[in-house]
Amino acid sequence: MQLENIEFKFAGFEAWEPHKVSYIDWRKSVVLLGDSTTYGFGLDEEDRLHNILDTDRPVNNFGYPGYSNEHIFKIFLYLMRRFGKPHKIVIGWSSPDRFVVVNDNIGTSVGHWVSDSSEKNFLVEHTETHKHRTQDFRDAIRLIDPDVHEWTVFSNMPDDVPVLKFIDVSKDKSHPGPKTMKQLASQIEL
Repeated sequence: MQLENIEFKFAGFEAWEPHKVSYIDWRKSVVLLGDSTTYGFGLDEEDRLHNILDTDRPVNNFGYPGYSNEHIFKIFLYLMRRFGKPHKIVIGWSSPDRFVVVNDNIGTSVGHWVSDSSEKNFLVEHTETHKHRTQDFRDAIRLIDPDVHEWTVFSNMPDDVPVLKFIDVSKDKSHPGPKTMKQLASQIEL
């Protein structure tokens, strides 16, 4: 995926197929941004958030496993510059302890899954920085769209981001299950 000349790679991850996106009726659409939870990892297709929102609007899911809050912010900026503001933006924030390392225009996702000790050390040494950076991303997005719907599954996000409580789990036993996602979908005002 190319965003502002950065190609994103996922160290330690297999490649998952991104969801198909339609830019038709963009200003009437609902845009989902986030990581594997927003993507619907471990869920059957019919249980993924983009398929269970109660709307007749086009829903475009840009969530992807391994995405960091920096990915979310970069994709948000790209979409706003290229297509303008959609009807509704829904963000499932990732952990602030994920980030992107860019070398030679290749951005590699870094998080708890990395085995490189220097990247692990960077995670630990700069936890506070990652939290402040995530808050900057949130503030910038809310300046453009104060009606953004935010949520997370991570407890290390700021207190004003609602944490999705798991009712059940997906097939992989670590992501929210179908009932949990239906509960989330019912909370999103479109």
